Amino acid sequence: LGAGLTFQLPERHFPGWSYASDAESKEVAAIVDQTLNDCGIEHYLNLGRIGNPPFQYTEHLPLGPFFAQQFDNQPRSLQPRFFESLLAARVILTDRKIGLAPGRNRFASQIKKYVKRHFTYVPLECVREETRRRMESMPSRWVIYFRGKM
Repeated sequence: LGAGLTFQLPERHFPGWSYASDAESKEVAAIVDQTLNDCGIEHYLNLGRIGNPPFQYTEHLPLGPFFAQQFDNQPRSLQPRFFESLLAARVILTDRKIGLAPGRNRFASQIKKYVKRHFTYVPLECVREETRRRMESMPSRWVIYFRGKM
């Protein structure tokens, strides 16, 4: 982030993965930022993979240990840090394709069960009506989850 450099690997490196356009990623990033600003939240959890993700355009940094949490192959040594981020998260951004589909391993299944139990599509009360309207028109590939109860 320091120099603001980004790169995108050719799709042949990741067959079957779809890549978001810059315009789509910037639009989603603006909605995420507006949502967080409405509620005075500093960070969000980004569950996803590479492919021109919105996190590279948000003003708010995602929670760690990585910018994009790839929980289907999260290194064992980083799993405790990932759980800390998940417990701290009030907002999650994810790609519907990855979203809450069944996990490929026990760790991923636990994460997805936790998110289903503790998060919802229903925006937090602090999210302004204008932001809610923008969320409704957000590109269908992306979804924002909100923590239901802490």
